Amino acid sequence: MKQVPEQLEGHVAEKRFLQAALLLVWANKTINREDVREVGAMSDLRQYFISQESALTDILIEELHNHIYLKTINNESRWRTYAPGQHSRELVSFRA
Repeated sequence: MKQVPEQLEGHVAEKRFLQAALLLVWANKTINREDVREVGAMSDLRQYFISQESALTDILIEELHNHIYLKTINNESRWRTYAPGQHSRELVSFRA
């Protein structure tokens, strides 16, 4: 259990989100078992896992947005905020 935070951060840093999610699910199941729940030293780790669930969810949502809207470093400047009355062809500049 002591190695899980380091492994989790490694998976997220390498964008291996499935492995990170599976590890987090396993860690939460393990740390919330009856026999482990009694150990007081695990409460900090339990809180860490809860906060990481929320953080991983936020990261996954941001990554999905990036894929859906094709946001990359190369074309980030091409996206502009929509203004009412703006024509659709004005939304994205196709200049290289």
